[in-house]
Amino acid sequence: MVFGNSSGAGNSKDLELPRGPSDCISHVEFSSKANHVLASSWDGSLSCWDLHRTSVHETLAGKQNVGAPVLDSAWHPDGAAVFSACADNTARLWDMKSDKVVAVAQHDGPIKTVNWINAPSYQCLMTGGWDKTLKFWDMRSPTPALGFQLPERCYGADVVFPWAVVIMANREVRCYQLASQPTFVKTIPSGLKDQVQSAVLVVVLSLLVLTPSSGSVGLLHATQWEAKVCGYLPRQAVWKASGNCRRIHCWTSGNSTSRYFKVNAKQEV
Repeated sequence: MVFGNSSGAGNSKDLELPRGPSDCISHVEFSSKANHVLASSWDGSLSCWDLHRTSVHETLAGKQNVGAPVLDSAWHPDGAAVFSACADNTARLWDMKSDKVVAVAQHDGPIKTVNWINAPSYQCLMTGGWDKTLKFWDMRSPTPALGFQLPERCYGADVVFPWAVVIMANREVRCYQLASQPTFVKTIPSGLKDQVQSAVLVVVLSLLVLTPSSGSVGLLHATQWEAKVCGYLPRQAVWKASGNCRRIHCWTSGNSTSRYFKVNAKQEV
C-alpha cells in the first residue's frame, strides 16, 4: 500500500506502508480520532498504521485476520475498533485494544457494505448484502432492529447524516432518511451505463459521486433527490470528499497522482 504526492517525474514522495495485505485491498479509510489509516483486503486482513510526518509505524493491534475475505470496512466512532463486511455472510467487530474479533451481523449472502450511523437519538450499524437486503443493527441485540428488502444486490453505500445512499446491481441508487429512524425515501437512476462500484455522498452540496467499472466518474447533483448528472471524468481513480466538501480528491491508480475536482466550477485541477 502506497501513499504518494507526485509533483513531477523523479520527485516522487511515495511511501510504502509496511506489512501490507497479500491480496486486493477492498477499502481504505482514515480515522477521525487519530493519524491512523485502515485497509481491508480480500485476504481476510484488517491492517492499521499510525502515520507520522517523518516515519510510518504499525501501532495499536496492528494486523488482524478475521477468517474470511473482507469486502468493506469502517471505523467505530471511538477510533479503537473496526467493523468489517465479510464474504462469509457476517459482519465483525475488531476491538484493537483487546485484539478480539466478534460477529455483530448476519445476512443470507456475502455482506458488501458496512457503515456506522451516529444519529442524535440512536446509533446503529448499517449493512448491505448480496442477499438483496439492507439491515440496521443495535449492538446490544443479535437480531436486526430494522431491515429493508432491496430490488437488487447491494454494491456500495455511504452515510452522511441525515442521509444514506445504497447503490445496487441494477445501477440504481436508493436514498434513506435517518433523522428519527431509517426511512426509505426514493429510488433514483444513476444515469451510468456501467456497473457502479462505489458512492461518496456530499450532503452540503447535494452531490453524489459514483465510480462505475469503466473507470469514469459520474457526478449526480440531487435537488430534492431528483438525479441530474452534472459531469463525468474519464479517470480510473478512488474518490473522497474533502473535509470542507468543496473539493473531491482523486487518487489515480496508475501513477500515484493526486488530483482535485472543484465541485462548484466542475473543473479538474
